[in-house]
Amino acid sequence: IAVANDRADTVRAMLARGVDPNVVGSDGHPALVTAAREGSANALDALLAAGAKVDARSGYGDTSLMLAALNGRLEIAKKLRAKGAALDYPGWTPLIYAATGGHDEVVKFLLGEMGLCRSTLRSPLAPPSRASQARIREVAASYGLLR
Repeated sequence: IAVANDRADTVRAMLARGVDPNVVGSDGHPALVTAAREGSANALDALLAAGAKVDARSGYGDTSLMLAALNGRLEIAKKLRAKGAALDYPGWTPLIYAATGGHDEVVKFLLGEMGLCRSTLRSPLAPPSRASQARIREVAASYGLLR
């Protein structure tokens, strides 16, 4: 609850008492994934500072970057990338999640992080992403990211 409500002081106090920053809640989500999903930037900072695994997956296979992207949480996506969050996974990726959620600024950021070029955008990103591919190309073109 403290993570979801962005109560960073409570999160820091719990971590100081020995709570593992990679604790998994009853919903199957690691605390960092919950912070990213809910937009709890201060709690996310506390968890990252305590050594939370940036690419830990939820019970559904989602990472913190995937859920930040799906929910349009650009600043959180930037923080996660700064800590080394992975961009590429088999199947759905943070980029596909951002496009599916209609979050163009996050799409732009992730495209920039990936260093995509025209030839990469012509190839299939993942089988379930066909509906998102056109949107990704559109956003990339509108921001001049196609080289």
